[in-house]
Amino acid sequence: MRQLEIERDDVTLVLDTQGPRKGPTLLFLHASGESRTVWTPLFSQLRPKHWQLAAPDLRGHGDSGRSKAYRVDDFIKDGYQIINRLKGRPLVIVGSSVGGLLALLLAKQYPLLIDGLVLLDAPSYATPPAVEHDSQSFMNTITKKLNAFSFVDPQLASGQLEREILAEPARLAEAARSVSVPTLYMYGSRGTGMGENTVEQLRRDIPHVEIGEVDASSARENSKVVSDRIASFVPTLIPEIIH
Repeated sequence: MRQLEIERDDVTLVLDTQGPRKGPTLLFLHASGESRTVWTPLFSQLRPKHWQLAAPDLRGHGDSGRSKAYRVDDFIKDGYQIINRLKGRPLVIVGSSVGGLLALLLAKQYPLLIDGLVLLDAPSYATPPAVEHDSQSFMNTITKKLNAFSFVDPQLASGQLEREILAEPARLAEAARSVSVPTLYMYGSRGTGMGENTVEQLRRDIPHVEIGEVDASSARENSKVVSDRIASFVPTLIPEIIH
């Protein structure tokens, strides 16, 4: 495992990489309130003999720097800088929850740089009631995490990133409808908010999407199932995949 640092104007981003440099790449984006270490179980299931795995701490998380603001466009620009530094092609972004929503927005902003998407429990839309519910749910969750973990910036308690994403459902839906690259969506069948309506809306937004259901509260809870599905999903983009 190698650790890289990327200097931005206002923060330093820290990421781990594994496998050959600048080769075919899987970029993993964690959910808010987490760190890059959440991908460790999945990394242990994947064997990057011919391809590169990369997992950053998002700004304000883990070992990455703290900032005065956490706006969606800041995270998108961070993603661009990470992609530019890795220089791996083909590039597939694997995003969990908010990390998946950032992956959608990155694909919309930089379509020529991204060759595939794997979205884990990341719906492509949020209705107004869901916005209010999810924002409050996030606030409650992040407050509890702040009391237990030092790796989350207290300023994230404002929920700035989540509020922006949830408050702009049209932007998120537009990003989803613009996706033309191969896309895999996996979700936990026992989780909240990931019912048939969510899946059907995703199919309307991304008609070519592949759907994978995991018998768990969230897809990432079963790293073996997720890694196996990734291994079967990306061979057309990364033919040297070994599993």
